Amino acid sequence: MLDFNGNYSLFKDVLADLGPWAWVIVGIVALALLAGLASWLEKRWPERFAGYAPEEKGSFYVFLTDAGYERILVIKAVRALTNLGLKASKDLVDNLPKPVLEGVSEEDAESAKVTLEALGATVETISPPTEENYFTSPTESVEEILAELDEMTGLDAVKDQVKRFVYGHLLNRHLEEQCQPTVPIGLNLVFTGNPGTGKTTVARLIARLYKAVGLVSMGHCIEVGRVDLVGRWIGESEQKTNEFLNSSMGGVLFIDEAYALTPEDPARDFGQHVVNAIVQYMENHRDDLAVIVAGYSNEMERFMESNPGLQSRFQNRVHFPDFTPEELVEIFKSVAHDHSIAVSEEVAAALKDRFENDPEETKKGNARLVRNLVSEMFENMAIRLGENGTFAQEEITEGFTVDDIPEVSSEEVPPPVGFCSAG
Repeated sequence: MLDFNGNYSLFKDVLADLGPWAWVIVGIVALALLAGLASWLEKRWPERFAGYAPEEKGSFYVFLTDAGYERILVIKAVRALTNLGLKASKDLVDNLPKPVLEGVSEEDAESAKVTLEALGATVETISPPTEENYFTSPTESVEEILAELDEMTGLDAVKDQVKRFVYGHLLNRHLEEQCQPTVPIGLNLVFTGNPGTGKTTVARLIARLYKAVGLVSMGHCIEVGRVDLVGRWIGESEQKTNEFLNSSMGGVLFIDEAYALTPEDPARDFGQHVVNAIVQYMENHRDDLAVIVAGYSNEMERFMESNPGLQSRFQNRVHFPDFTPEELVEIFKSVAHDHSIAVSEEVAAALKDRFENDPEETKKGNARLVRNLVSEMFENMAIRLGENGTFAQEEITEGFTVDDIPEVSSEEVPPPVGFCSAG
């Protein structure tokens, strides 16, 4: 039998020898015992202790890529989801694609997706890779993705250049397997061209192609602009930039209008901090991250000269030419067809004349202008069909008519002010 009094006396002697550290050690032991007890209780009755589990930070991103026809309702939904002001919500929807929610739970991401898609918007949810979804997600073939690229209207030179990159990387992979020297090509790209020429769409395809070739682990594309990266105080820009770079790991970070990060008058501007952070991050994570920067040709030259590290990290450039009037008509037909709206030859001819007679306006928008034109013509068609109080199915089936095409807005020159006569 144990002599309790003897053991207790020994315990007192040990505490006396330890001095002031005695009670510290006793406290640590007690905490360890309590932690072990809590762990055992949680395993024994998980339903009783589920509420005490620490809440994990979400890792899902919700991207709004197209607002659809109910734009005003989508703006209101974005405002409700993000707690942004009305102007900020409108600016977000006007400059798609943009992230609506960042770092949220899967449940919140899915709820936001359902809400926005119910209004006709196009939404993508993205999460970083896990051991579970990384090894079980299906991989598309290079041929399937290139076939999707070939289906795009126009862009023949762009398609050829993308295929050169892809097959070059495939050849390097083959040479690696044969233990032969390879020729470095690089993952990072510079896209130049006017708005609406397909740069964002091609960037998404390239992310998937990189995944199919085995160059990156996930193949997703994170799309950002200056407003997403530049902060308002010292250190915020680097923090925001690193968050987007971390979420882009395993895929592509696409920076649209990247030249806006380096304005001509950089005084008191944090854009250069973003560029510096991107260059450093690219150097440290070159094996599983690609960065694509895009913008106007001249402005992108200035951007590339803003940091010595950019030239060496962006070795490949792709120029996106403006669409021809014929190609814009084909894009219009494709967008209308996606919404089951018929386009007659008469309407197609009238649209071609419109694009040819206003080339400068066309260059400003290209395919983006066409999508806006479809929305405006749909509204005009709705007014035309609803004037009698009912919508006749035969008229809906007829689709667009020439009367639905809006007139080209002409800016009138104001008359001269003063006493000088015009002449």
